[in-house]
Amino acid sequence: MTPKLWPYVVGLLLAGLCWLGWIWYQHYHYYVATGQELGMMGKQWAAGMLALGVIGLAVFGGHAAWLNRAAVAATDAGAADGSSAGLASPTVKWSNPSPLMRQAGRDFVLEVRAIGAAVDAIVNDEIWKGIEKKGETHMTFLPTDPSAYPDNDFKREHIYGMSIGLSFEHGARGIVDQWPMPAIAYGPPKHQSNGNRAGKSISSGRSAAGLGVALFLWEDDANTEDGAESLEKLFSFFDRNPDVPAAMVISRDGTYDRLLRQAPGSGRIQLGAGKVEMPDSMGALMVTRSDRVDQLVRPFAVHIPRGVNKTDTEYDLIKQWNFYWKKSEDRGPDSFEAQYEREEKARGVLFPMFSGIVSSTYWHSQLPELWKTISNKGPGQFNPSPYLPIRWTDWQVRQFDAMPLLGYLHRPVDVNLSDEHGKPLRVPYQVQALKEGWARAVEGLEGQRQPRRVFYDTSADKHWVIPLTQALAQSGDDAPRPGELKEGYDIGYRIGKTGVSSPLIQVGLAIVAGYEDGAASATVNLRPGGRASIVMVSPPEPERKKSMMQAFGAN
Repeated sequence: MTPKLWPYVVGLLLAGLCWLGWIWYQHYHYYVATGQELGMMGKQWAAGMLALGVIGLAVFGGHAAWLNRAAVAATDAGAADGSSAGLASPTVKWSNPSPLMRQAGRDFVLEVRAIGAAVDAIVNDEIWKGIEKKGETHMTFLPTDPSAYPDNDFKREHIYGMSIGLSFEHGARGIVDQWPMPAIAYGPPKHQSNGNRAGKSISSGRSAAGLGVALFLWEDDANTEDGAESLEKLFSFFDRNPDVPAAMVISRDGTYDRLLRQAPGSGRIQLGAGKVEMPDSMGALMVTRSDRVDQLVRPFAVHIPRGVNKTDTEYDLIKQWNFYWKKSEDRGPDSFEAQYEREEKARGVLFPMFSGIVSSTYWHSQLPELWKTISNKGPGQFNPSPYLPIRWTDWQVRQFDAMPLLGYLHRPVDVNLSDEHGKPLRVPYQVQALKEGWARAVEGLEGQRQPRRVFYDTSADKHWVIPLTQALAQSGDDAPRPGELKEGYDIGYRIGKTGVSSPLIQVGLAIVAGYEDGAASATVNLRPGGRASIVMVSPPEPERKKSMMQAFGAN
């Protein structure tokens, strides 16, 4: 449910008039007292209106979240076709018949359903179009004029918040309502005593994007320089948990973000005007395995009205909803928050900051209490599991089916660039290791065709592009060339230093580019400890893309 907008607009206009009257009053008395004009009236009024607008948006968002909590919002009603399928037939009808979905082991793939790559509040295809329009291999598409950037820290914080909201809004687009979505969060290193863990970005992203009926579980987080590890953990998570149908991985970095993670007592953030070393960079990626929905969810979906709210406790969905919020908002001595604060203080954190989202481990430990209350009524024999604690409803299945398929994320291929003593290999041996890793990654692509583009980042080491270039030159005439304008994309130059978010930014651009031209892309990241990671990104099949373009448009 969305609150009515007009009271907020009227309130903002009235507040603006009052603010203007107050400024005029102050300026008038100054003129009477001194005979001089105070000046800057317009800028004072604009700054005040900006502050009032931010406050108004925050109140509006809180109001919307409260309404959705009180009445689990709904518009779409009706029963799904085949909701009584049960387990009568051993044959599963695959909703995604792509050969890639039958691959397993090191060729296992994840379906990309949503991506939110944001840099300084510029998102997804806007970034890609900016890079392509710039048409330079070693120049950023971002403005170089300092006057194009915030001239004070208040505006800089506003852009930071916009980037968070845009990234999460796009990255969680189409999310299944009221199902606890596991999320992995990565951020830059923090001071040991600082409580701003990467996991906090799950709840702050949810709030900034206004996802009132979306539920999340804090699956894992890390404050590190190794952003590529997030994709490795994502695949390991799906390997360990065969009942997981979907998950998100998110990242956040930037000069402003890093200052928020410094030692407590370091003083107020004062960046001033102009461009900073690291732009705000956020990544949010939602992936699925539709075959798991086809096997574990679809045959057992139950029909309930779409407009039920938290008082309709005869439904298992509402029992889970109320149970989730009961556990999330519990502040007792045995609550997750109390447990979290004790653990953080033991790690040396001075002021623990509760993430606002319960961990998957804690949630799973509480599920036996929920399972005692549910009816589990519906078609077939549904067996509750940690990530599927109750049956989905028919309209949740329809939400899942309505998600666009933007492409496929292939399992990362790890390449060791160090010897047994941890020292960097000589360049010829690095070239050979990268060449072998590249060949393994290409094997997972449909038809084993070379990708058209390679995304990489030399921000941490400008020289490592040398062995990468030589390795690809030895991988065939159709392999992309890192130095070519339309084949190699060094994010460190084309955008800037995006730190921990670089791997997800690269994946996001690969998804956008592949959706446009139907070609695969590669992302290659140099990792701490003398390793590299190669991740292939495939576009959706032409027939699937055609149907999606009819439903969602070209973008």
